Amino acid sequence: MPYHFFADNFFSIMKLLDVITGTCYNYTGTMRKDRVKGNTKLTPVHLFKKKPRGYSETVTLYKSATVVRWNDNAPIKMVSSLLGNLPERKKGNLT
Repeated sequence: MPYHFFADNFFSIMKLLDVITGTCYNYTGTMRKDRVKGNTKLTPVHLFKKKPRGYSETVTLYKSATVVRWNDNAPIKMVSSLLGNLPERKKGNLT
């Protein structure tokens, strides 16, 4: 693939992801909590906030899009047509 697009949560919507991946490009970006509709099998945000820092969940949706949410200072959600949740490392571990 010649190009991989990266964007913040303002541009990350599933319709855009479908258009970009349909043209054989890849996309990765952070995502707002209300941008994925339906049953994603992710824990609701109000319960997810109670999980320990570093906790993460992954689900694959929409053809080949992977949605990863992890708990940092606040829950963060990322969507990608190429990348997943691996490799995962602990803070301070650079290998």
